[in-house]
Amino acid sequence: MNWLRLYHEARTDKKLQQLNDKQFRIWFNLLCFAGDQQTRGVIPFDNLYLLAVEVARGDVAALEKTLDLLAKLDILSMESDRVAFVHFDARQYGKPSDAPERVAERVQRHRERQRNAD
Repeated sequence: MNWLRLYHEARTDKKLQQLNDKQFRIWFNLLCFAGDQQTRGVIPFDNLYLLAVEVARGDVAALEKTLDLLAKLDILSMESDRVAFVHFDARQYGKPSDAPERVAERVQRHRERQRNAD
């Protein structure tokens, strides 16, 4: 999946308004990077500098400050080896075509209802 949802409310969200411009950019880069991970929404890392290269132009201090603030705002949860967006799954749910078997079942039920209606 090479996309993610960005909600209009991000512009006026009270939590996100606590971020300065640089922190907002880091939040956005973290969100995009989290969407690219094998487990969407969770960024595993073992080297803070390499994570800073990915999302903060190598600025470890800015990344640390942003991560701390995002954790205080309950936007991220942090462990020693990973960062996870708290509500990623709820906000970045899959579209029906991401599960073709579910689409096939839904279409089959629809066709059965159509046949039974006739």
